[in-house]
Amino acid sequence: MKFNTVKLGEYLYIKGRIGWKGLKKKEYLDKSDFRIINGESLTENGIDWNKAGYISKERYDESPEIMLQPDDILISKDGTIGKIGYIDSLNIPTTVASGIFVIRNQKPEIINTRFIYHFFCSKYFKNFITMRTEGSVIPHLYQKDFVDLDFPLPELSVQDKIVGILDAICNKIDLNKSINENLEQQATAIFSDLAKNSPSKKPLSDFIKIKHGYAFKGDYISTEDNGIVLVTPGNFCIGGGFKESKCKYFIAEYPEDYVLQPDSLIVTMTDLSKEADTLGFGALVPRSSERVYLHNQRIGLVEPLNDELPISFLYWYMRSYEYHMKIVGSASGSTVKHTSPGRILEQLIPIPKKEDLLKYGAVLDAIDNIVSRNNAENIYLQSLREVLLPKLMSGEITVDDAVF
Repeated sequence: MKFNTVKLGEYLYIKGRIGWKGLKKKEYLDKSDFRIINGESLTENGIDWNKAGYISKERYDESPEIMLQPDDILISKDGTIGKIGYIDSLNIPTTVASGIFVIRNQKPEIINTRFIYHFFCSKYFKNFITMRTEGSVIPHLYQKDFVDLDFPLPELSVQDKIVGILDAICNKIDLNKSINENLEQQATAIFSDLAKNSPSKKPLSDFIKIKHGYAFKGDYISTEDNGIVLVTPGNFCIGGGFKESKCKYFIAEYPEDYVLQPDSLIVTMTDLSKEADTLGFGALVPRSSERVYLHNQRIGLVEPLNDELPISFLYWYMRSYEYHMKIVGSASGSTVKHTSPGRILEQLIPIPKKEDLLKYGAVLDAIDNIVSRNNAENIYLQSLREVLLPKLMSGEITVDDAVF
């Protein structure tokens, strides 16, 4: 059943920071009782509160129209357009920087606010943004863009059921992420203890070699998901690990020699940021029965020469701060930082006692297995959400059809 549509702008409060009240980074405080969400803290995965800034009471008070409330929705309107955040709760007064819209539901008796949020997360809204900003020299989302936006409006009871399904998927994804963060903190501590108590060090070249990826032609690279993932430096997290949110896709016949196997260890040899935040860090290829992963020339595949050091130990070494700083210190380039297989292979890895490696290496393996399973489940859940969301929002399938 197709739902009736309304003009979304009629139901929303939409405000942004007035231009002349823009805040410069030098005005931010180390700590205060007033917080600000800026473009850096509004990420593709929602709000990263650890990256939020702090401002004075005077700066907070001058813009009452963007003082945040629980259940506000945030959308980036400059830079990377369309990043979405949701305010579940606030422990201190918070506002937003320029470049972010504050969106508030003015008719909660008619529209479930989470229903609006999920609509903004849908491909329909992403396509709307693309249409509005395509061809612009400086992409920008305007308040008027929302006014005539068609919005599906089923009965509130139907909205509540749809929100229940979509929130259940999101909550499970968030739970898996939280478990993984905790496990990764434990793995970091275990590796740190192993390294500190290791009696010797040897060059990585004694244990591994690194295979460069393939120089894929740009004409056959897409941002549209077709299942063949081309792994690039954008898939590496700060501190190591793999993220799916920056995937690119190869849309031609691919070379079999550059297909990555699940749980393979890869390393990034280029970083576009001035800080080289991800340079040299390692990541494990996700487990997925539905995806093919390829690696480009800026990625190296770690191939063990022997079984003296388990992959899990090598992986956590390539996620260590000490290793990363040595790679960054030896990197070439100014704007774009590069390393090479040779520079990586010359790094000295701590060699634990055999009994320690057997004991704690097994724990690292177990942690990596759980993290990999959770990541694989999240890939599936995110795909499920991408499929269900527009169909549920449009009425193409009913809530009963979506039971899983």
